[in-house]
Amino acid sequence: MNTLPVNNDVALTNIRFLEPIGQGGFGSVYLAEIERSNGFRQRVAVKQIHSEYANDTHLMGRQRDEARLMGTLRHERIVQVYDFCEYRGQMMILMEYIQGPSVSEIVKSTVVPPDLVAQMIYDCSQALAYAWSAPHPDTGQPLQVIHRDIKPSNIILSHTGHFKLLDFGIARADMTRDVATGSLQVGTERYMAPEQWLHNRVSSAVDVYALGLTSLEMLSGKLLPRMPLDPVYFHEEMCNRFATLQLEGPSILTDALKSLLWDMLQFSEYRRPTMEELLSRSEGLFEAFSGHPARQFLKTFESKSRLLKLESEDSLTVSMPSEVQQERLDRLEPNETASK
Repeated sequence: MNTLPVNNDVALTNIRFLEPIGQGGFGSVYLAEIERSNGFRQRVAVKQIHSEYANDTHLMGRQRDEARLMGTLRHERIVQVYDFCEYRGQMMILMEYIQGPSVSEIVKSTVVPPDLVAQMIYDCSQALAYAWSAPHPDTGQPLQVIHRDIKPSNIILSHTGHFKLLDFGIARADMTRDVATGSLQVGTERYMAPEQWLHNRVSSAVDVYALGLTSLEMLSGKLLPRMPLDPVYFHEEMCNRFATLQLEGPSILTDALKSLLWDMLQFSEYRRPTMEELLSRSEGLFEAFSGHPARQFLKTFESKSRLLKLESEDSLTVSMPSEVQQERLDRLEPNETASK
C-alpha cells in the first residue's frame, strides 16, 4: 500500500475492513479501521473505486489531485476527506465516518417536519457556501467548489444533531467526463437541474436546485420522479407537487419555507437564489422556527433507525473485498470450510 499521509501527516500502514456500508455508481463504501506508522488507529469510511474507473489512469490522476484538494475543506457540516490512496491494487478514498441516518433512510421511514427541513437547508447551505469561498491552499483564491451530487443519500444527520454533506471528495473529478458520452454520469438523474440535462451547464445553482428537491422529498415523505425538461410541463408538475404539501406548524413559517423551496426549484438557474442569498434566508427561517429540531427528532427516530439498519443489512448486496473474504476463509478449520 502507498504510505500516503492521512489528516495529521502520519503514514498509513494498514487498512482493516469491518463491514459494508453501501454502494453507489462510483464505488462501494466500507467501515474500516486504519493504522498509522505511529500505532494510532482510527475508524474511517473507505470508498473503494469500481475497477471500471480505477483502470482509467487519467481519471484517477485527476481524482487523486481533487481528493487531496477537497481534503483541505474543513468544516463541521462537511464530512472530511482524509486521503486518496492505493491498497492491494485497489484505489480508495478515506473519509470521516459519521454515525447517524442518511436523509434517504429518513425519507423512507417518515414524513419530515418543516422545522427539521429548515435546519437541513441551513446546515447544507453553510457547507456549500464555505466550499465555494474557501481559499485554495496554494493561490489563496476561492476554490468555488460545486458539489454536483446533492441528494438524500449524500446528507447524513449525525448523532451530534447536525446535518453533514458527503462526497465533496469526488464531486469535481466527476466532471472529467462529458455527461453526454454516458461514460461517467455527472450527478444523479433525479436531482440534476434542467440546465445540466439540456445544456450540460453547471454552476452553484445546480446545488441549490438539488437541495430544494431533496427538501421537497423530505416534506413529501417519498422519493419523487425526475421533473420534465419542458418549461411549461415543468411548471405544471411543480405546481402539483406544492399543492399536495400538507405542512404542520405556524402558517407564517411553513409558507416562508414553501416560498424558499419554490425559488430554489425554479426552472431557470438565474431565478434561483444565489448561495449567499440561500444561506441568509435559510438562517433566518431556521432561527424563526427556534429550538433544535434535529436532536429531538433523533430521539424518536432512533428505534426506527436501528430497524432500518437491520433491514438494510438483510438486503445489502455489497460484499466485503475479495481479499478480506479469503483471509476469513483461511482462518477457518478444514472441517468448518467443508461444512460451508
